[in-house]
Amino acid sequence: MKAPRARLLSLFLLPLCAASAKETPPPVAADRPGAVPTMDAAAIGAARDRYERQKFGLFVHYVPGLTRDAQGNKPNIDVLARDLDAAQFAQDAADFGVEYVIFTVQHLKARMLYPSAVNKRWRDDRRAAPAEGAVPEGKSYSDIDVIDRLATELAKRNIDLHLYAHPVDGHDFSPEDQESTGWNDCDRTHGDHARWNQFQNELFDELVHRYRGRIKGLWFDGMFQHSGKKPTHDLIDQPRFRQTLLSYDPGLVLVANVAGDRREHPFPEWVAADYRAWEVSRVINGVLGFVSINREAHDRKPLTWPATRNQLAMVVARNWWAVSKTSLVRQTPEQLLGYLVHQASRSTHGGFAVSAGPFPGSAAQQENGNIWEGDFHPTMVRLGQLIAPIGVAIRDTRPGRAYVTKERESLGQRAWGVSTESPDGRTVYLHVLRPPEGRVLALGPTEDGSEFDTDSARLLVSGKPVGLRKLNSCYELTLPEGVAWDQINTVVSVRRR
Repeated sequence: MKAPRARLLSLFLLPLCAASAKETPPPVAADRPGAVPTMDAAAIGAARDRYERQKFGLFVHYVPGLTRDAQGNKPNIDVLARDLDAAQFAQDAADFGVEYVIFTVQHLKARMLYPSAVNKRWRDDRRAAPAEGAVPEGKSYSDIDVIDRLATELAKRNIDLHLYAHPVDGHDFSPEDQESTGWNDCDRTHGDHARWNQFQNELFDELVHRYRGRIKGLWFDGMFQHSGKKPTHDLIDQPRFRQTLLSYDPGLVLVANVAGDRREHPFPEWVAADYRAWEVSRVINGVLGFVSINREAHDRKPLTWPATRNQLAMVVARNWWAVSKTSLVRQTPEQLLGYLVHQASRSTHGGFAVSAGPFPGSAAQQENGNIWEGDFHPTMVRLGQLIAPIGVAIRDTRPGRAYVTKERESLGQRAWGVSTESPDGRTVYLHVLRPPEGRVLALGPTEDGSEFDTDSARLLVSGKPVGLRKLNSCYELTLPEGVAWDQINTVVSVRRR
């Protein structure tokens, strides 16, 4: 996801595009045995709706060639696969309070974190013996199935698993692997990447068949484009790719990264994914940050961060994958909570996905007592504790219609806070993130014409009644005597008439 952009120079070292005479390997299963959709339209809709109500995720890169161990070394793919503590990882995710995890099944050089027969047949088995003294190309798959272990542990804790993948990552391949897979067949008059599309469809057919019923979605990087050649052009046959992806599980959630595109509806022409995601490597980054929207955006000022209907995956420490045990989170748990609530009030594409990568090995083997960088674990555990008493107003909710958060609107532009709703829309949650000086808060008129039951207002945490009255078309809240506004987020629940 991020490494290719950090190594742009390598893109200019790729061989010139040329059609290859090498024979395309036969498909694994041309007729896709078992590829009979078992979900009706209602079940497919329910799967998508489940995702659209989720607001809090954990985005994880665990990548051979990028992820380091606690000593700073980069373990090979089999060591990395063997040493992921899946049970600890899943328990940490539960303690963080997330609803779903996006975990990398392949990234740099598209090496799969499971025993991939397709990668082996297309790549490893077709490599010539290395010359004497040359370093052999590493395996393109692990002997241990990391995803199987992780899916099992997350399911025990009712956390959904999505897989990150990069279907256009051929610029990282060795020249030999590029030749075998047709990466350089970009002369439009000679096949238009037919071999690459065959390779990718076989690879993803293997993946979705292997994990059918155990994963909830796929998250795609690379924008489906051949960015290694100029001019940049489409690489993936998206209608065909989509058909492959949904062959065994038509309810899979398909999400695509739009990099630095900050439009509300980016790339409407993409058919291989139904949802979009913003990536934020650093708030103050000019391309993959927020300053293109708000010049005042700052790492430690969530009031300056915009909300979006799209999923927002953001690094909160040093990098997308584990690098150093000394890396520290740039935000406090309280700041992250404020933005999570803000994003929950707008997003229908997965909300806020905090990004970090684990180290291989058990927590007991790590100098900081956990498998994460620096203070990421205690920061996220504290965030989970802050979420717990008000979780019903954040997770599994819909964006508020009574008081609407606009696209790209920062919390600093809101008068008092935001609203979310229960899935059935009967309960409205008022999140007072910017409290007034006194006990009385003027909410203003509802934007959808909602009528509230004025006797139903309660503080969510304590259950104490809150004064609610209607003045002309506006509503006004009054806290009970002796109760102060929570300086992070006071949540008031109220019923619609």
